[in-house]
Amino acid sequence: MTIANEDLLMEMQRVGSLMRRARHRKMHEHFMKKATQMDEAAPEAVPEGAPEGAPEGMPPIPPLGGPHGAPFGGPHGGPHGGRCGHGPHGHGHGHGKCRKGHGKFGQARILALLQVQDGMSQKDLAFLLGIRPQSLTLALEKLEAEGFIERRQDEDDKRTRRVFITEAGKAKANEAAEERAARADEVFAVLSDEEKDQLGAILSKLATSMEENMEEKQHAE
Repeated sequence: MTIANEDLLMEMQRVGSLMRRARHRKMHEHFMKKATQMDEAAPEAVPEGAPEGAPEGMPPIPPLGGPHGAPFGGPHGGPHGGRCGHGPHGHGHGHGKCRKGHGKFGQARILALLQVQDGMSQKDLAFLLGIRPQSLTLALEKLEAEGFIERRQDEDDKRTRRVFITEAGKAKANEAAEERAARADEVFAVLSDEEKDQLGAILSKLATSMEENMEEKQHAE
């Protein structure tokens, strides 16, 4: 039986999601390695104030770092104390403006996942989508403002917030599903049934391999 166009599109999205997760993991490892190297290479802290025995009236030595107190960063911090929340200790850049996250990431995919598993935690939802929790939060805020979802505290764990789809959200998800099906039919119209099955098998093999690779790395840590 030939794979359905919509299922084929979902397999492509699955591979894309896994690739994003792998990239984010690699970026996190890079930032952690960079932070460790900078910690090891950092000079001893210079005490604030004028040096002992300095002439009267000599101005005090300013603390190292930018105006926000990042030890070796620019005005927005860097790997050692950035204030913008990107990366393990900040956004990893010692200068330039902070690049804020956005809330336009795959709202239809979020609603589709909630239709399958309503009440999912934000952490699990971010993991399945392969995006940073900060980016997901922005998207959820917009969906909640439009009345498509509700977020509630977990009754057993107050630190966990769960996401529930509303009736309006279900209607929106169904509308998006129809659009996705039409788009899938258009995208894969050029392929024969045999080519669709071959592509589906390749995508499934790639996704399975990436998932197994991630699991092995998690167990190794």
